[in-house]
Amino acid sequence: MEDFVERSDGQQDVVQRSEDQGIDDKQNVKLKEFLKVLKAILKSIGWNTVAIIAGLLQLLVLLLLALINNKTFSFEKILMDGVILFFCSAFVITSVIDYYSISRRYPKSFEAIFFFIIPLFMIVFIITLYCAIVEFGDGVDIEVLKVGTMSCSLVAVTHSLIFRTLKIYFGSSE
Repeated sequence: MEDFVERSDGQQDVVQRSEDQGIDDKQNVKLKEFLKVLKAILKSIGWNTVAIIAGLLQLLVLLLLALINNKTFSFEKILMDGVILFFCSAFVITSVIDYYSISRRYPKSFEAIFFFIIPLFMIVFIITLYCAIVEFGDGVDIEVLKVGTMSCSLVAVTHSLIFRTLKIYFGSSE
């Protein structure tokens, strides 16, 4: 392959470019793409971390006050209150609302699953679990409640991480 390079005196030289340089160009493109994905993931993790801290600030303050005053912090009481469950529902719904406010669209099957079925399932599950807490009170199996709450938290954070990463990666126009 030949390239033309202009010298300082205005003349052009013919420079031979090897096939290895073409491979380097392909590797650079792949590296740039990888770095773009990594940057989107890291920004998404940052956004989610701030959102989780802000959303669960009440719990963090209660935990801090319990530590300062040498009181016991009852995680079971927090679970029975349902605050984490409803935070998870708000977290997922925020992504759905945010998705419908951007102009970028994804394939219909992905959209149906990710922005309708998963959020709907989450809300129904959260409401069912919370109704069980209200109905049965102290009779609720705390282990089942822990697993349900952790499952909701995991799905909510994963859902948001995937959406935010895609949104940042594709640089949606809002």
